[in-house]
Amino acid sequence: TALPIYTYLVSALQISLRDADYFKQLAERKVNAIAFEFIADDYKQLALVRLIGEIAGNISVLYAAELLALSNGMMLGGITGVRPAEVVVLGAGIVGEFATKAALGLGASVRVFDNSLSKLRRLHMMVDGRVPTSIIDPKELAKSLKRADVVIGALSKLTHVPVVTDEMVASMKKGSVIIDVTIDNSKMIETSELTDMENPYVIKHGVIHCGLPNLTSKMPRTTTKAISNFFLSYLLNYDEEGGFENMLVRNNEMKQSLYMYKGRHTKKILCDRFNLTYHDINLLIF
Repeated sequence: TALPIYTYLVSALQISLRDADYFKQLAERKVNAIAFEFIADDYKQLALVRLIGEIAGNISVLYAAELLALSNGMMLGGITGVRPAEVVVLGAGIVGEFATKAALGLGASVRVFDNSLSKLRRLHMMVDGRVPTSIIDPKELAKSLKRADVVIGALSKLTHVPVVTDEMVASMKKGSVIIDVTIDNSKMIETSELTDMENPYVIKHGVIHCGLPNLTSKMPRTTTKAISNFFLSYLLNYDEEGGFENMLVRNNEMKQSLYMYKGRHTKKILCDRFNLTYHDINLLIF
């Protein structure tokens, strides 16, 4: 069913799942589109991205533990006389932070890689220095991957160049697990591919790969309640502001979350990627 003209669409964008035709069809219906990924709070922080990242980070480790038990009967956290699983977390952002905390909570041995020293330092302080951290050096990363039982892909930066190559994956232990949380934004693990809830993982080089773009849907009740709580404050302000149009005029953070306004493309990053005509949102709403 076609969307009515001038519909307001509020959803996750998941850039890697879209093509130029998707945006052109929305433009034909003069849609006003807001992406979860662009919604910022009063402190200019991507609050909803952080919220979903917290959930995804926790779920990635819990699901990895389930798959690890399925593949080789191994428990993520060790017990007396039995070594714990080794977890490599790629990315020290929000997803990486909560994946690290979840893995530590389950008793796993964790190592974190990122190219941002400030993120690594922040994470190092948050976990009281219990986790070794490293810049993404190919040789160092390859060594850690050979020993890893679980790899969590959580680099938030958009990239088309794989951080983990096919050769690195081939050197990993059989039955190990890769959870690529950010597969909907980038291709950081060369062997990863998009999967769905019916077939949530594939096996390559004897390694289980999970590429669910909607990993948070594995915990639907928690995710729904969290997102509902987030949007409640906006809905409560809806009447006070005099409707959505007035909210966009008065709330700059909400205005910047638009990637389409009345059929016009307003996010330069999307226009550059999909070869669309860019319109400055500040010249359309003022």
